[in-house]
Amino acid sequence: MNSREFRQYKFLVGLFRSLKSLGLRRFFNRVGFGLYYLVKCKRQYRIEVVSPNSKLPRPCIITINHVSDEDTVIIQALNELFWHHDHLSLLFAHFNFEKVYAPYIIWVEGISNIGTGTQVVERMAKTIGHGGSVAIWPEGELSRTGALMQGFTGVARLYLRVNFGSLESPSFKKTPIIPLVPIFLEGVYESLNRYPHAIAKRKQLLQRHGTSKAQWKVIVGKPYFLECQERVTKSALELLTAKIQGEIRNLDPINRPIASNSFKTKSVYRPTRA
Repeated sequence: MNSREFRQYKFLVGLFRSLKSLGLRRFFNRVGFGLYYLVKCKRQYRIEVVSPNSKLPRPCIITINHVSDEDTVIIQALNELFWHHDHLSLLFAHFNFEKVYAPYIIWVEGISNIGTGTQVVERMAKTIGHGGSVAIWPEGELSRTGALMQGFTGVARLYLRVNFGSLESPSFKKTPIIPLVPIFLEGVYESLNRYPHAIAKRKQLLQRHGTSKAQWKVIVGKPYFLECQERVTKSALELLTAKIQGEIRNLDPINRPIASNSFKTKSVYRPTRA
């Protein structure tokens, strides 16, 4: 996030907090995201939501493929109109445990403070503990080709934290109660992604069908749990993350293989010591 983007987000923070203090945030959210859904999602891109259930469990951790700069707006609009989670935090998971790679959180009411990976996990765990849900993009960056990419281990750490307690000494005897819900966005990459491969796709659509707008599909998978019986190590976190990404990939209609992630950096899990 550059300085200009950060100033824009700080402005949004103040705006949304002012609306919240006046008791108008929910009203403006419903109207704003409702218009976005009707005008852009429904009318322009003929969005279709494919889901086994009309509602998502509360609370839950929603995992989504990252294909455009408007992914967060699409998810917020769907939440406002259909899922009705009062507190849904949206998180890009490009943070490491020791190194921080510009992590930031977009809330429905604004943006949270920037912090280390540990602080972000604890903040999201607190949100879930208060009955809220978290939507997370494990890839941490836009897909270049439309295929799902490798994810960061932040989503695995969050899942372990909210279901098994402390990351330093998790209790794997507990039964997990916070499910993961995979979502795959189809057609959004071809319509909105800013990388050359997607732009070429839009030109192909225009030549074949007379329009560069692909139909959007939001494919929602069934809620699931992951059993964990190993101690928390780097390899265990990466294995959990791979399983989580695999559940998202299973929803891909084209069944593309998971691509490498150029944004990933090496991270080693080091528990904090007293």
